[in-house]
Amino acid sequence: MVVMCNRKAHSKYDEESSEGSSSSSFKSASKHIFVSEPMGEKTPAELNGIGHILSRRLAKIGFDKAYVVFGQFLVLKKDRELFTFWLCDSVGASPKQANDCYQCLLEWSEEFL
Repeated sequence: MVVMCNRKAHSKYDEESSEGSSSSSFKSASKHIFVSEPMGEKTPAELNGIGHILSRRLAKIGFDKAYVVFGQFLVLKKDRELFTFWLCDSVGASPKQANDCYQCLLEWSEEFL
């Protein structure tokens, strides 16, 4: 299912599109590391799809740790559509960023829960 996000008309949301443009091998490596380790005190920036800008936005609304974002993932019953809509609506994530984060949390939950 493809989730379409209503992005707020705000110029700083446009900054986010260039944030996730690092190499795919780095993303694969960071994803593997996150999914293969306990979450601990990691920041949201360490989740796939969440860079430093989105991480700061999440912290401003109380989601200052990856485990707090994971809690929201669980509150929304691991539902892809609900979680990705929440992430897009709350902090202006793109649909790709929201889906990457969802997939990362889903894989982490399958590994550790």
